[in-house]
Amino acid sequence: MIEVKKAQKFLFYYIAGLILTLGLLAAWIILLVNSNGSEVGDIWLLAILFTLLIGGELAFIFAFLRRPQVVLRYDDKVIEIIYSKRKAITIPYVDLTSFGTTKRTLLVMTKRNEMRSIRFLANPQAIEFVLKERLNAIIVHQADEYFNNLP
Repeated sequence: MIEVKKAQKFLFYYIAGLILTLGLLAAWIILLVNSNGSEVGDIWLLAILFTLLIGGELAFIFAFLRRPQVVLRYDDKVIEIIYSKRKAITIPYVDLTSFGTTKRTLLVMTKRNEMRSIRFLANPQAIEFVLKERLNAIIVHQADEYFNNLP
């Protein structure tokens, strides 16, 4: 089976965003301390805003680190989408209808009207092209099996 790993660049993006947010927080705190017109309400709103921003960035970093290194495996018969160490979904090519991409996410559509998304890929367009070629080969060479396997 061919394995597709997640791209490490997203981790660097999230860490850089966290560092920029912390720098902005420090600059804003210095501005509030040096100004005479700040009130308690301003400080509470600032605390809530930065709690949400930093909490969201930490949640993204945690989700990225928790996800396994290999997020997709495929061969001539099946595609295996790996969501966690315990959860992996295997889909045969005869159950697939299409592939697509939105920004940096690969989408897999099945005949049972399910849509699976695969995130953190380095080049989802190239993987989409390879998977579409394999699906077209299945349709051409095993048309009876593909079209008889309707839900």
